[in-house]
Amino acid sequence: MSNFVETEQPKIPVEEGQEHEYLSGDLIEELWPGVKELPENVVDKKSYSIAEWERKDVENTYADVIPKVAQSLDEAKSLDAVFNHLQQVDKLFMGDWLGKKVVKGSIYYDDSPVESGAYCYLMNKAFLPALSKLEKLSTSGSATDRSSVITRLEEYIQKQYEFDSWYFNRASELVVSMLNINGASAFPSIEKASEYITDVKTSSYQQILSREYGEISYDYDEDVYYNKDTYLEFADPEYRKFHSTVVKAIANYSWSEKERPIAARFLTEYLSVRSEGSLGNYVEAFENLGAENAVPYLLKNLKSNDTLTRRMSAEILFRLELGNVGVTEKGVEYLGKLYDLGKYNDPDFFVRRLNSSGLMAVLEEGSIKGVFPLNLYSKEDVIQTEVRQLMSQELFLPKADETPIQRQQRDKYLQLFLENYENIFNDKFFKGTGVKLNSLDLHEQGWFLLNYLKLSNQEDTKELERLRKFVTEYGEYGLKSFLALEYGGSGQEILDFAETSKLEKEEKLAVLKNFYCVANEALGLREIFKQTETDIGYEFAPQVYEAFVRKNAEFFKAAQIIAKGEGGDITIKELLKNMNTMVFSLRALKGVYEEDSGLRLEQKPQTQDEYDKDGVLVKSASTSFVLVDKLENRIVISIRPKSTIKKGSILGGEARINFSVTNSKTKDNARISLDLSDYGDFIGEVDKPTVVSLDIGVGKPDRSAGIWPSQRVGRVLGLVEGSEGGHSELSFKPEVANHFPEVAEKFRGYIKSRFVR
Repeated sequence: MSNFVETEQPKIPVEEGQEHEYLSGDLIEELWPGVKELPENVVDKKSYSIAEWERKDVENTYADVIPKVAQSLDEAKSLDAVFNHLQQVDKLFMGDWLGKKVVKGSIYYDDSPVESGAYCYLMNKAFLPALSKLEKLSTSGSATDRSSVITRLEEYIQKQYEFDSWYFNRASELVVSMLNINGASAFPSIEKASEYITDVKTSSYQQILSREYGEISYDYDEDVYYNKDTYLEFADPEYRKFHSTVVKAIANYSWSEKERPIAARFLTEYLSVRSEGSLGNYVEAFENLGAENAVPYLLKNLKSNDTLTRRMSAEILFRLELGNVGVTEKGVEYLGKLYDLGKYNDPDFFVRRLNSSGLMAVLEEGSIKGVFPLNLYSKEDVIQTEVRQLMSQELFLPKADETPIQRQQRDKYLQLFLENYENIFNDKFFKGTGVKLNSLDLHEQGWFLLNYLKLSNQEDTKELERLRKFVTEYGEYGLKSFLALEYGGSGQEILDFAETSKLEKEEKLAVLKNFYCVANEALGLREIFKQTETDIGYEFAPQVYEAFVRKNAEFFKAAQIIAKGEGGDITIKELLKNMNTMVFSLRALKGVYEEDSGLRLEQKPQTQDEYDKDGVLVKSASTSFVLVDKLENRIVISIRPKSTIKKGSILGGEARINFSVTNSKTKDNARISLDLSDYGDFIGEVDKPTVVSLDIGVGKPDRSAGIWPSQRVGRVLGLVEGSEGGHSELSFKPEVANHFPEVAEKFRGYIKSRFVR
């Protein structure tokens, strides 16, 4: 870590009416009741929000003690006295003030002395006032005095706190106070305190966890995670609330022009300290501090031996908005490298970032003329690159049941996208929303842009303002929800859903987040089948992915129907239960194709001889693999490449690739299956062609009640007109049935090679 110089101390500006973000209780494990009300990021020391329904009870509970706390703080005239007061305040969070019990503890959880409303109240009335006084006394002292206080704060964190979400908010506020007191000179102590508080080894629960789960790695220091940009951007480890708060505080600090490069450089080093999930915060911070101040150090980080440092730096560079970059006769210089664009080496062109994965657009007069990829890891200073044309399937998912008219429409939409892209960036629509369109993947941009262009061309200012408000409130999750328009509906229906008063905001946000997660995690299933299709010469994986996006869109449409009060006895809770289980299962399946995932074979694969339709015995007709991950989640993969029949005591069945995932903690179960359906034979329609179908289900079969997993999904999706329920045949082309046996056989071989030793 660099040695940072002593500087004058500006203050973090405080905006009146600033609201704080919080996590949805539907998406995180609750540590105590009402945790969804606990704000995630607080950088202005203004207030922690308290749910109105519990405010009065909390105020009554602490009515007697808060005046005593205020008096104690008022009487603290020295730094030593304030530190002693702060220590007593921390005990107040445990229900104790000066040796007397204030509250008996949570009635729900033994390890949570106060519930979230009380926690926020104590932060506002006791903890933050103590830090404010500490800052006031410290900043009036000499540079030596301020440095001494920073050291004491660092030691205080290490003595009083540990790795636990119970402490992350308080620790982050202490670190922000370090910044307020000593500016850039506090950076070394900020780093040390951060390394301590985000280290799981400091947790007193570590031994308990080890006894309960065995030798489990809780630190995620594996390339398998860091190589995924979505993990770096959207991972939600408990310590993210600490890390992102610190990054935001540094980004919003009123640095002088001389200090901004120092702050930017520190953040390029600080990102090595548990920065997972804070990717967006870093991009925003570097743009606030000046991308030019960070880029040289981020490029240097690409050669780091630390995986997190290397990957975070690359993803930040992909996302930094450098605006339009001019092209010369030699090419375009971007992030330290010269890209030779061939015939596009002409000053009439310019280049700008197109998405968050390093795809660049070559533009002329506002229209996209071609695209090319960045190559950050190349050792060459001059890179010969091929500028290619953007294809419609990169913006809009090709569908097996697409009609010629729909295909023509898709090509028309592509032209609208290419011709209007720069005009949208020059528009003021996204200003102040905190969202950048080119931070999304292309297929996530397409339908939103079409909806925007329609309203813009109609000069519908009212609907444009509704759309802008939606983007401001729900951010990238809101933008990504427009993917659902691939399967009908309208942007207005999405906005109606966001504005309805029949659902809580947390419920609406949970639907939007789950919508994104299902679409994103389904990419993992696509990767699984990519492992085998190269030897077959047929693209099966994209159709699997499209089938999941289709079901995902139906879940979102079902949520819209429920929000209108038209869902009958189907509740939003039931829908979210289905979606949450699917997200968990898809995430668990990543281990099937990711190296070093920790997924292991629990027992020897089970094979069964079965009879084909002609009554001939087929050796090893089906195989089952039982896999277990680090947290004892159970994955059973059953593969039958060709259909078999029942004969005697031997059961047969459809050709199938079946995944069954069981959550070890909740015991929730999900089934994801790709079937070669001979349903026509069973219903007497012998002319009905054999088709491939995605079959998804939630929960275990209830044979006594005659309820199957796919029926639970079908019950929810049955609200959507045209839905196939828990099945999807429409996503697969007819000829897939001919290739399915080979796909299944290749996949069985792949699983054997991965897990059988």
